[in-house]
Amino acid sequence: MATLDLSFHRKTLPGPAPELGADAVHIWRIDLSGPMAARENVLSREEQSRAHMMKHEGARSTFHQARTALRLILAAYTGLDPAELPIVIDARGKPTLDVPGAPFFNLSHTNALALAAVSRAAPVGVDVEIIRPAPRLDDLAARFFASGETAALRALPDAQRLDAFYACWTRKEAFVKAEGSGIANALSAFEVSVSPDEPARIHSIKGDAGAAQTRTLHAFRPAPDAWGAVCIDAPLIDATGFEFVAD
Repeated sequence: MATLDLSFHRKTLPGPAPELGADAVHIWRIDLSGPMAARENVLSREEQSRAHMMKHEGARSTFHQARTALRLILAAYTGLDPAELPIVIDARGKPTLDVPGAPFFNLSHTNALALAAVSRAAPVGVDVEIIRPAPRLDDLAARFFASGETAALRALPDAQRLDAFYACWTRKEAFVKAEGSGIANALSAFEVSVSPDEPARIHSIKGDAGAAQTRTLHAFRPAPDAWGAVCIDAPLIDATGFEFVAD
C-alpha cells in the first residue's frame, strides 16, 4: 500500500461513531498538549493505579488523557459507558474488548500526540514516533532491523536516513503490535519497506514473502515531524482518519 496522504476529519465525542465497515480501519489522532474537556474519571482501577505509580506528572497526564480518549472512542463504537468498557489483555498480550462483536483496537502515544486505531476486520497495531536525533543510527539499525532493511537504510543519502529510520521503525512496531508479540519479539524476523518515498509494505515474514500478503500496512504523517503506521492482519483494508475532539 502506498504511503497515505491521510486527512483527519474532526469528530466530537461523546457522540455516534463514524460508520466502520468490515474492510476498513479508522485512525484517530489525539492531541495531548492541552487539558481534555472536564469529565468524571472513566479509567479503570487498574489504569488509575498505573497512572498513580508514574513519578512524573507529565507522564501521568499523558497516560490519563490518552486512555480517556481511547475509552471515549471505543464507547462510541460499542454504545457502552466508557467507564464500564471491559478492556482485558488476551493470550497474545494485546488489549482487547471482552464484548461480543466488539472491534479490534490499538493505541500509541509519544510526547503530546497519540493515535488510536479501530477495525472490525482483524487485530490491528498502530505506532507513532516524533522524529528526533538518533545518535549511532547504524548501530540501532543493525541491532533491531533485518539485514535487508539495514542495507536499504545505509544506501540512502545522509539527508534522508533519519527520516527513513523512523519510517521503518513505525512500520515494524505497528506490525508487532498487530501480531501481539511486543517489541521484545525479534524485529529482524520480518522485513518492511524503508524509504519514505516507497510504498509501505511488508516484504517478508521469517523469509516468507507469501505470508506478508495477508496483512495490510499503511504509513502516514500524523504531523509534519512525525511518522505513523498501522498494520491490520487482513488484506486490502482502507484507512480513514479522524481528529478526536472531546465535548
